[in-house]
Amino acid sequence: MSLRARRGAQSPVSVTQNEAFSLSISDLMSALFLLVLALFVVVVVQLVQARGRMEAAQARAEASAKRADELAKRAEQEAEKAKAFEQYIQVHVSGYELVIKGLGEIESKLQAQGIRAEVNRETGEVIIKDEGLFFEKNQSVLTKKAKEFLDGFIQVYGAVVLSDEFDSEIRWIVVEGHTSSEGEDLHNLDLSLDRAEAVIHYLFDKNQAGQPHLSPVYHDRLKSKLVAAGRGEFGASSEVDARDRTVRFRLHFKGDILEIWRNRFLIREGETPR
Repeated sequence: MSLRARRGAQSPVSVTQNEAFSLSISDLMSALFLLVLALFVVVVVQLVQARGRMEAAQARAEASAKRADELAKRAEQEAEKAKAFEQYIQVHVSGYELVIKGLGEIESKLQAQGIRAEVNRETGEVIIKDEGLFFEKNQSVLTKKAKEFLDGFIQVYGAVVLSDEFDSEIRWIVVEGHTSSEGEDLHNLDLSLDRAEAVIHYLFDKNQAGQPHLSPVYHDRLKSKLVAAGRGEFGASSEVDARDRTVRFRLHFKGDILEIWRNRFLIREGETPR
């Protein structure tokens, strides 16, 4: 075989090898491209996730800062309220001291007159201590002893609570009627109210009959403040007791001055006043 023939016979083999080499280079480049693309996608995803975490952290930080500002403003408002409340109390200190002094004066004067009564300095309530003084069983008509008691009591009581200084601190003078535990609840409630009204009517009728307990000025003040209330058997002994058939005098102060005074100590300890 000639040399040309041999070369012609070898040429297909050479072409096939070149094609295989070209295909290998192409596959390698494709693989590298895919690898780079995958790495790019991973990097982009991580960047997006990192940005999301940063934005979430920033949002939390802003929310915390906003909450801190709100708490600071609230604390400032509470401090201002406490300061204003303390100032309000200071304005009423003299009124409180006057009330406490007046309640003590009522009790001492009643005792000096031989009038058995107890004054509660927390509520301004006057509790009559005489046994079975005011009413007979199941009655709302004042007894003779009750009228004699009221004649002396209202002069002492009115001289203090209706005085120019003390009167300015009082909103109401409540006459509370009470009953013993004997009988039906609704009946006792009505009966207690009738008893309170009987006391009020007696005080006014005595003045109008020309036998005044009080001066005209004090009488008018008393009339504008007296309120009748029936408490039924509330607070009565479980056993029938004549001492429960009575009335009590309770003072309601303007601005709830006794409660305000007690709350000032809560303010000092950082508590919320009632």
